[in-house]
Amino acid sequence: MKRPPGEATGTVKRVVEVLRFFAERGEATLKEMSIALGLAPSTCHRLIELLGREGLIEQDSTHRRYRVGVEMFRISAQVQSRNDIRSIAVPFLRELAAACDETCVLSIYLPVEGKIFFAERADSSRALRYQVAMNVPVSVLWGASGRSILAFLDPATVDRIYRAEGRAPGSGEALPSRRALDKDLAAIRNAMPFANPDHQPIHMAGTLIGAALKFCHDNMILEATEGDRLIILVSDGASSDLGAGQENEIAELLTKEFPSATIVAVGRTALFDDFFQRVMHVEETAAADAAAEQPVATAD
Repeated sequence: MKRPPGEATGTVKRVVEVLRFFAERGEATLKEMSIALGLAPSTCHRLIELLGREGLIEQDSTHRRYRVGVEMFRISAQVQSRNDIRSIAVPFLRELAAACDETCVLSIYLPVEGKIFFAERADSSRALRYQVAMNVPVSVLWGASGRSILAFLDPATVDRIYRAEGRAPGSGEALPSRRALDKDLAAIRNAMPFANPDHQPIHMAGTLIGAALKFCHDNMILEATEGDRLIILVSDGASSDLGAGQENEIAELLTKEFPSATIVAVGRTALFDDFFQRVMHVEETAAADAAAEQPVATAD
């Protein structure tokens, strides 16, 4: 009798789960497999028999535990010999590790699971080294390696991964808010060497002092703690988004939230003076002046 499509799909999924379980676990009893996969012992036994007939799973006759079969090793070796990304990556990892004397890893993204695994590594010369579990799927939401990949996934995929995630493994840390996560991902996309003009926010597209100040204002509102000060470095007073009335709006915004601030100005224009004098006293410093290394301008 022909089985319904849904049943066939379910069987394939369970077979994949069993193979993944033994590949990552090594060996296990039928009971351990049943508990780990959340399947009935009878279902596990049927799947084991199915895979055993193909040589993909075998049983240790001494300890009566199941493990990956010889045929699975053969198939894996065939796949690796034809797609040996590790051997391609190793020279680059070693060169990079030698240049920065830090442990470098090759992270590979698993699109179905929304996770990554560390496929290869090159260690630094340091006695204390960065330790990671190799070939074990880990979340992209925790750690720099994962987020450097998450930052470049499409929004729908990020949503799916975020909704499926729980607390951080190990520490139990709660998920960051989606707004905080999006800010972190945006910072990664706009950081060198990832910077791409297509990804740049408006305040990084040229000399837009007004847009930059609004951006900093929003960040300070979200992240500032008691005692923090707003410090603004302006290298040039010229700006295409000031001079048509926007400066009044921004000045009011800044003075309302941050009555105390520090301005460091390297080169000034009439527009710079007109705008910032509305808000605070400004002292100019030259970039080449040794005194520029000292605190220069404070308005209270």
